[in-house]
Amino acid sequence: MEKQVNLNLITGIFYSEHQLNIEHDSIVKEVKESREFPDKYPSDFSFRGKYYEEGEVHHTFYEDTNLYNHTVKKIMTPLKELIDGIFGEDMLFCNEMWGHIVYPGDQTMVHDHRQNIPIPGLSFAYYPHVLENGGNIHFITDVNGKKCNCPHVIKKGDLILFSNEILHYTPRNGSDETRITISGNFIPTDKFLKTLQEDEEGINPYWYYHGKI
Repeated sequence: MEKQVNLNLITGIFYSEHQLNIEHDSIVKEVKESREFPDKYPSDFSFRGKYYEEGEVHHTFYEDTNLYNHTVKKIMTPLKELIDGIFGEDMLFCNEMWGHIVYPGDQTMVHDHRQNIPIPGLSFAYYPHVLENGGNIHFITDVNGKKCNCPHVIKKGDLILFSNEILHYTPRNGSDETRITISGNFIPTDKFLKTLQEDEEGINPYWYYHGKI
């Protein structure tokens, strides 16, 4: 059975919105705990911890935190099912996943993920909770030489799947609570690269996210 994808247009390319069926409140708690007590449980998904440890406050990695293995497993199971449902099995796999901890008054700077993963690739942002005035995700695209800002109003449990090349940011956390999100990247398998190379008619769902020249 083909999985339905809720696509949203950003000036010629799309991002898609999904819901993860997991216990969102427990994810929020575990991400906070992973920052406060990093050695309490195993954490094999190490993600650029040195930037935080060295106090590089002007780098977007500053807000990132490594996740416990059991937290990654909770998210990875429905995430793999989602990706396999869209692209087929053994096409893309998640090689990075990390938590974001954004304190009141802080924000996520404009960035993309193309330095992290080879092209073709996809990225995701997952929102286990939504805070009033916490800030939505904003995508930035170029339309006829002019920058276009495209906000997405997040909902609790949202998972946004998008091109690893697209610029995005989250504005200031205007709430009095800590904002928690989780991001990650997908890289292609050799099977997927071969599939795209042979896709002369451009029918693979991947082209919705990156466009096809």
